[in-house]
Amino acid sequence: MSTTTAADLLDLAYTRTRDLRRSGIAPTKAQWDAFDDTVHRLVTNLLGPYGRNVPLRSDYRLPLLTTVQTYPDPLRDSGLAATRPSGAPKATSFRRIPQRPSRGHLHAVAGDEPSVPSMADLDLPMADDPDPFARLTCTMGALADLLVGAPQLDLSAECTDLVDTTARILSLTAVVARHSLSFGAFDQADRVLAVGRWAERRLDRLGPRGLTTAGMDRIGATYTDPISAAMNDRLEAARVDWTAAAQAEVNQLIPSVEVLRVIANQGAHLYGVTARVLRSHPSPAVDQETINRSLAKAAQALRDADEEWVGLSTLTRASHEFLSESRRVVGVLKEVGVLADSPDRVEFDHDRAVGDLVSLAGTMADIAVTTRDLPGRLLHSHLLFGNGERLLDPVQRLNRRTGLGAIPLGPTDAPDLQARWTEALLEATRAFHALDTVHRSGPRHALTLR
Repeated sequence: MSTTTAADLLDLAYTRTRDLRRSGIAPTKAQWDAFDDTVHRLVTNLLGPYGRNVPLRSDYRLPLLTTVQTYPDPLRDSGLAATRPSGAPKATSFRRIPQRPSRGHLHAVAGDEPSVPSMADLDLPMADDPDPFARLTCTMGALADLLVGAPQLDLSAECTDLVDTTARILSLTAVVARHSLSFGAFDQADRVLAVGRWAERRLDRLGPRGLTTAGMDRIGATYTDPISAAMNDRLEAARVDWTAAAQAEVNQLIPSVEVLRVIANQGAHLYGVTARVLRSHPSPAVDQETINRSLAKAAQALRDADEEWVGLSTLTRASHEFLSESRRVVGVLKEVGVLADSPDRVEFDHDRAVGDLVSLAGTMADIAVTTRDLPGRLLHSHLLFGNGERLLDPVQRLNRRTGLGAIPLGPTDAPDLQARWTEALLEATRAFHALDTVHRSGPRHALTLR
C-alpha cells in the first residue's frame, strides 16, 4: 500500500528547489518553459479557472483571484501538460482527464506514442531525468495533476489552507525565478523576470503566511495492493475506493436520495466504529469523553436526517459501483470494530487504522460542503418526489399526481428536511475536527519521484 498526499509532493518540491539552488546549473529555455507552464497549471488547478475554487466570502478572495487571473501571458491552456511516471518508457504518458483523475488517483497508461502538447516547442521532462530542474518540474506537475477535481480545502472566511498553499507555491516560484536569472542566459531573462515579478507581487499581497498546509494531507493518490489480506490494507483500500465513489455520486447534477441515505448511515456506522477503536487504545493526551460525545451526537444527527428522506426520491438511481463499495466498507468497518475489541490484535496497526478512520470522517466533512443546501435546492426546483402519504392530504395528492405515480414536492411539503440535513452535516464536520486533533492522518509511505 502506497499513499502520496499533496502535502508530500509540496514538501518534495521544496527539497527539489534546495537541490536546484545548490547545483548552480543553468536551466535551458525548454526547461524553463516546462516549469513556467507547470506553475500556471498548478495555480489554476488549486484556485480553479478564473478563481472559482475561492470561497465567495473569503477575506482573501481578491488577492487569490488576482493571483490566478494575472499570470503573465500563459504559454498554453492550463490542464494540458502532464508528467510521466518514474521508470516508464517514453511511450508512456499520463492520460489527460479534463475534470478529475479516475477514482482520484494518478494513473499511468501505456500508448503507442506520448501525448502531444498543444505548444509544439514545449518539451516536458521525463520523471527519471536526473537534472534538478526536471525533477522539480515533474514533482510540481504531479501535484497539479493530483489537485484536479480535488475537494476544496477550506470554505471559511480565512480559507487558511488555500492561502497557505498558494503562498508556498508563489515563494517556491520566486526562488526558482531568482536562480534562473542568476545562472540562465540573458535571452530568456524577460520571461523569467515576468514570472518572478508576478510571484513576488502576489506573495506580498497575501502577507506573511505559515508553512503548514494541513488540508493538503487529505488530498492524495493511493496505490492499493489487490491481493493483500492485511486488515489495515483492506481498510485503506476500502476507504480510498468508497471516497472516490461517494464524491462522484454527490457531484451528479441530481444525486440519488438512496446515495444520501447510504452516506448518512455510513457516517453513523463510522463514528461508532471509530469510538470503539479509540477506546481500545486510550491515550492520556486525548479527551476520550469529549470525542465520544461529539461522535455520538453526529451519529444521532445523521440518523435523524436519514428519517427525513424516507419515502422521497429524485427518480435517479445510485450507481452499482457506489453500492458495491458501500457494502464493502460496511463489512470492513465491522471487522475493524471486532478486531479493536479483541485482546489478540496481531498484525493490526492501531495508529494507521485511526488515520484511515479520520480520513473517512474527512470525506463526510467534504460531502457536507458539497450537499449542505441540496435538500432546499431540490425542493425549490420540484425535483424531489414522493407518494405524499406522509406529507400531503388526499386532495393535494390527487391534484399533484403525475403519470409516474410520484408527486413533486415543494419547500412547504418537507419543512424540516433542509434543517435536519444541515444540522447533521454540521455535526459531521464538528466530529471530523474533533478527531483531527487526535490524529491528522495515518502513516504514509511517500512515493519518490526521480
